[in-house]
Amino acid sequence: MTQYDLKNHFLTFLNAKVSLTGGEEISVKEHIEDRIEAYNFYRHKFSATQIRNLGREDFHYFLTPSENKSWTNLQRRCKQATSNIQRLKTALLHLQKENIPVEERLTKVSRGGKLYVKGFGRNLTTGLLHIFNANKYGVWNSRSHKVLNHLDRLPYISSNFGESYVRFNSELIKLADELKTTLVHLDVFLWWFDENIIGK
Repeated sequence: MTQYDLKNHFLTFLNAKVSLTGGEEISVKEHIEDRIEAYNFYRHKFSATQIRNLGREDFHYFLTPSENKSWTNLQRRCKQATSNIQRLKTALLHLQKENIPVEERLTKVSRGGKLYVKGFGRNLTTGLLHIFNANKYGVWNSRSHKVLNHLDRLPYISSNFGESYVRFNSELIKLADELKTTLVHLDVFLWWFDENIIGK
């Protein structure tokens, strides 16, 4: 696919509607606004000053698509993250420490890491990074992986999750720059592209 074709698909996407869980359709613009509002809410709720008040039900609620406004599969796979609420809080705070390289943060909270939390897989950890700083971090999930692979833009993926994410995120940033858009828009676009272009 040429860059011209991709940009045309992106322009079509910007004027499209997206279907929410339950069947409601809203414009891409409204959906992006809802996402950003949810990101702001949870960035505050998971912050160092507020996280002491976080309960299991709060995090379970965050995992639902109607609440996070972004992803549909977290609720099914990540509820076990609250089995140790204090460990969850520690991991959430650690992911926000910008003074530590992102690859180190991810490695530490992922399987085998000292701060590993059950349920903290690739989708959830990179989704959280995206919420904490949507200008800097994109989401690595099955959708974005599939689309980058379809576009022949999938970077080298090694057994080191943190280092692989850095390469993957770099490609997302390049793609967003080429489309002159944000990583928030890009995440929705990759979902739309998989549904409407690859899936056809």
